[in-house]
Amino acid sequence: SDAERKLLRILHYGNEEAVYVPGCRLQKKFYEEDKVNLLRELIAEIEHQTLFDIIRKVMREKTSLYPELILYVLAECARSENRRPDALKAAEEMCTTAEYFLLFFKFAKGLSPFIGTGRACRRFITNWYLKKNSLELAEMVGETPSYRGWRHADLIKIAHIKSNDPATAAVLTYLSRGAKTMIDKYGEDPKAKEVVSYLKNVDNFRKDGDQTSVIRTIETYMLTVNHLNFIHLKKKQVWIALLRRMPVDTLLDYIHLLCKYRMFRKGRMWDQEFLTAVCDVLCNVNSVAESRLQPSRVFIDLCTYQFAPKYKLELAAKSLRRLAQKPPAISYDLVTNLEKLITTTYDNVEPTGLRYVIAVDNSDMHKRRCAHLQYMMTSQAAAAIAVTFYVAEKQCDILLCQGSTATSINLKSKKPKISEVAEKFATAERFQRSGPKNILAGLIWAMKQKRE
Repeated sequence: SDAERKLLRILHYGNEEAVYVPGCRLQKKFYEEDKVNLLRELIAEIEHQTLFDIIRKVMREKTSLYPELILYVLAECARSENRRPDALKAAEEMCTTAEYFLLFFKFAKGLSPFIGTGRACRRFITNWYLKKNSLELAEMVGETPSYRGWRHADLIKIAHIKSNDPATAAVLTYLSRGAKTMIDKYGEDPKAKEVVSYLKNVDNFRKDGDQTSVIRTIETYMLTVNHLNFIHLKKKQVWIALLRRMPVDTLLDYIHLLCKYRMFRKGRMWDQEFLTAVCDVLCNVNSVAESRLQPSRVFIDLCTYQFAPKYKLELAAKSLRRLAQKPPAISYDLVTNLEKLITTTYDNVEPTGLRYVIAVDNSDMHKRRCAHLQYMMTSQAAAAIAVTFYVAEKQCDILLCQGSTATSINLKSKKPKISEVAEKFATAERFQRSGPKNILAGLIWAMKQKRE
């Protein structure tokens, strides 16, 4: 139905229309009250079981660009008394991380009407904490004690959670009353010894300024970048210790920060030890497969690294603000490994088995920039999309539409470089004059090929 199609669009990219707008949904205030009325109308139109089948399918297949949208829709379902039991049951299945769990309650308690603190809600909270192994729970909450303004202590107070297991009780005490109270109460209990030791070290780790001690704690307890405090962010050896177990998608999240703090440099030279540690993560094939990284994501990070600093300096010069004389140097090794990573991620793109004709209007592509990422040219964005389909699908044609004509372009390799295709898009227009635009040129070309 039309309502189901609109719901699928909301779950995948946050818009009921077939128009995608990039950017973080939380930063864009997507979840404000004035934007929620349409979603509530859609939820009311869809049959009860069908609604939750759609939500579970999107979560199971991991096809949403913004997984928090799924939690947002579930929170809206939970506002209805009729749908609340099934919504909370689905949330219990889907809140597999502390971030998801806390984010669900941010949405559920953020807008009126609130879901309340009735028996079903308290049971959901209690089950989330008590059904987990005590050490697993300690690791999850130690890594994420709070998220987006919500703390575990807030939820423990709502549900009045108690546990007969000393280890789990120690975790709950740590969350609600702090590390000191936990140590005083459960420090001598042999059943809680492992959990208390772990949480004590995590708590000390965030306050510890000694680099050697921090690295030892990271290696002993396999801590992640989420455990870091701001005092550790500029310490190169701490990052090297983290990189040994860091997933490739997490590294991409922090590449800009490593550049900002000049981690790749040692004086005027490149720091080869640090570069090698980063490149080893980028070349980890198993990590790439597990992360399900997409080529376009890596290409955006590559463009950010190469072009963002230069573009910011150009903007500063136009507004007569002098930030620096020239942009920072670009590491050839890092660029090469990011390009190799793009090639590796092609294997993560699942083919659909359909035939695709991608029509690219390359008018003024050498001048136009992307609205959301101003340092990226439209030719680069178009190339990233086109090449991803070209590599994944057996039947895929890429057309350059100039005026009323459509010309197929031939790529020499089955796995071409996105940057080379972008250059082809940007330069083709300069040598051919474009007449009046015909948006159907690509469709006419495809129909002609089908007849032939």
